[in-house]
Amino acid sequence: MKLNKNFEFDMRDIDTIEMALRNKVTELSQKLMDGKGDSEELRAEIREMSELLARIHHQKNWFRPSGEIYVSG
Repeated sequence: MKLNKNFEFDMRDIDTIEMALRNKVTELSQKLMDGKGDSEELRAEIREMSELLARIHHQKNWFRPSGEIYVSG
């Protein structure tokens, strides 16, 4: 089987994926703090999801107006 390397997600799709991952990280972090489950397994899953969130973040093209002074925030 050949993998599809071209995906067509709009910004709403990406936001939904990011929100779901953040919610899952929050849930796993709470389990870790409560002492529920295998801590090493929870940490590994949290790290994996955090790395995925970072990859998504780094693939975004951030908009900055050209020809103007840009002030963030």
